[in-house]
Amino acid sequence: MDAGKILAECYGDTLLTKQLKYEYFARHSGIGEVANQMKKYYVNRKAIAIIDDDKKGKPTYFTSECFLIEQKNGVILMKHKTADHYVIKITPGLEDFIINAAISCKLELFEKDKKKFKAIVKDSKLHSNQEFVAYLNKIVQKNPPEIQTLRKYIEKAKSEPLTTTSSHKKTKTSQQGKKTRKR
Repeated sequence: MDAGKILAECYGDTLLTKQLKYEYFARHSGIGEVANQMKKYYVNRKAIAIIDDDKKGKPTYFTSECFLIEQKNGVILMKHKTADHYVIKITPGLEDFIINAAISCKLELFEKDKKKFKAIVKDSKLHSNQEFVAYLNKIVQKNPPEIQTLRKYIEKAKSEPLTTTSSHKKTKTSQQGKKTRKR
């Protein structure tokens, strides 16, 4: 069983994935790059994208080619219509997700100024910011509903098959006249 490679959109998504103890991931710079990598290198393989849902109103590969499976606690799980690609959207963005998770844990916010906090999370040296890494680790260890849902959706996407996708697989008629699943 191919558990799938996790492709994270940005530094913050990558760090969060690491904190959750998922090892097989690659960091990309933006939703478009994640989509291009999935389309180019994961044509016949499972891939799981972790992206922010901050492209409101702009159609992307993920919004036009995927369908909703489930959403809860600021996390959306989607599946591509035909490929073995799964999308986990953190909504409305990673910064708000972390803030909401911290509030659920009753932790003081890392940075009260939202613009400063966003700059911290977007920083290319985020992994070196030991204070932030410790803060995010504390949230992950407290396991608030937001983190529980994210873990659940990653595990759901990694496991095969997702039962909710079986009705969306196209079928074709074989030479014997039986319906078989197209893979």
